Amino acid sequence: MRRAGLASLLALLLAGCAIAKFSLGPEDAPLLPHYVLAHEDGWPASTEREALQPEAYEAHVDRILAGIDAHARRIWAESREGGKDPLRILVFVHGGLNGYAADFRRMRELVRGGPERPAIFPRTFYYPVFVNWNSALGDSLFDDLIFIRFGKRRPWWVGLPTAPFVLGARLAEGLFSTPNSWWANTRNFDELDPQPADWAESLALLPIRGLTTPFLKAFGTSAWQIMRRRADLLVTPRLGDNPANATEGAAQTLVRKLCARVTCGGSGEPVWRIPPRDGALESGPVEITFVGHSMGALVVNRLLASRHELPVRRIVYLAPAASIDEVEGLLAPYLKAHSGAPTGASELRVFVLSRKDEAGERDPSGLLPRGTLLVWIDNFFEPVTIPGHLRLGRYKAYGDYYRGAPPPYLRVHAMTSASATEPRTHGSFDDGPFFERILCTVDRDAFRDPQTCADKIYASGE
Repeated sequence: MRRAGLASLLALLLAGCAIAKFSLGPEDAPLLPHYVLAHEDGWPASTEREALQPEAYEAHVDRILAGIDAHARRIWAESREGGKDPLRILVFVHGGLNGYAADFRRMRELVRGGPERPAIFPRTFYYPVFVNWNSALGDSLFDDLIFIRFGKRRPWWVGLPTAPFVLGARLAEGLFSTPNSWWANTRNFDELDPQPADWAESLALLPIRGLTTPFLKAFGTSAWQIMRRRADLLVTPRLGDNPANATEGAAQTLVRKLCARVTCGGSGEPVWRIPPRDGALESGPVEITFVGHSMGALVVNRLLASRHELPVRRIVYLAPAASIDEVEGLLAPYLKAHSGAPTGASELRVFVLSRKDEAGERDPSGLLPRGTLLVWIDNFFEPVTIPGHLRLGRYKAYGDYYRGAPPPYLRVHAMTSASATEPRTHGSFDDGPFFERILCTVDRDAFRDPQTCADKIYASGE
């Protein structure tokens, strides 16, 4: 029995270590100047998961900047008489539960498209840049159980002896939290406005969900903590010893180099500068948009809190997993500092599910408690002792907190659950058709065809 248990643990260990390497095919070459890729510990990596040394990573970011420069020249050359149209840059940061394969699948869909679904970005004036990081569930769990000890990554043979104790502690925490967790499930069920079918399903699955709830609490919390660690390292301005010899997180380097290209002209409007070519300095207006889906909001919060000098016109959060207090503490100072920009104040646009869809989302198996990832975070993964600890991306949380009087820089777009043109699940906000409507809502002038956004604007609830 002991031998079988050890074999099972070692098999799981090998599975956790064997994170698949992948390479881009020739058809993916156009994606190269549109993304940065970070290791789980925040340093820049290649698609083969090899460390990119500072010179190599700087060269990769310079390739992105060169792509932006070429795009800017085209935009400005096509501008109408009387001035230059703004160069539009969009930085996209995905959320949790996404591995590298999902990152590249998203880029292919949005940048390259396919025969059945045309890509979005070629139909806009945006130059997209994706911040890709590994937030997959499986290896997040293995990091917690085996590899991460006292804030650092350790060899497997260091963490393995303590893994049973970590596992036991997680299970014990989940078990002893069971009464509170069951009560959270009951409160969430009330938010669903349950219909007869919901009552029937709930009663039928009550014993199973009663058993799975402690496991969700135990292992969901550990995975969430590791994902937060990865998000923090991605943007940290001070990175410890690492194989890439990087001094800062991969996303921090990208934003630092973007900052170096943007200045404010005489009128105070942001200007994108292109290094001199044939002795002539080229420059023109620029509008920068940051999009953070779910945990991507945590990344954007930290980036902008450390880079107040970067003028971002639009910050778009899709079901953000950041707490209200975090947004108020990290992002609000940035928004207030940029409230008097000559070309328009920086604004925060938040898109959230309806209360019913938020409470009623099911996992694929149907065996776990109902609710979106944000519901799980508030109910199981994070301690919530005041209303500000709740997720901003939850319909109920922001509604109860602001009570109809949100700050002037915040606009919330709540889905109604009454239309097939709206996202109905937490993970669907960045699906092509929905994401197109979101971009239409925040910047309809970004589309090359003015008719694209006809009847594609989501209403603002606040």
